Amino acid sequence: MTKRTYFFTRVRPRKWGRTNTCMNEMQSFFSCLARNNYDADLCVQQRDALNACMEAQMNKQKKKSCINYHLSMLLRSKRQKK
Repeated sequence: MTKRTYFFTRVRPRKWGRTNTCMNEMQSFFSCLARNNYDADLCVQQRDALNACMEAQMNKQKKKSCINYHLSMLLRSKRQKK
């Protein structure tokens, strides 16, 4: 029987349950659509608020790399050398 070695490539676990910051705007837009028989012209204010929130989310600076990325690259290079 051979021993298997397992490498754990995650130091920091992923954050589950992240809240979507535009959820309230999206919910108010959909409820406005439902109230107005799905006529988007009557929900301009909610639509603009949702678009502004989504644009703000896209313009946020994203993290370039983290320790998990570097660990996975290190393990990948070790595997390729074998």
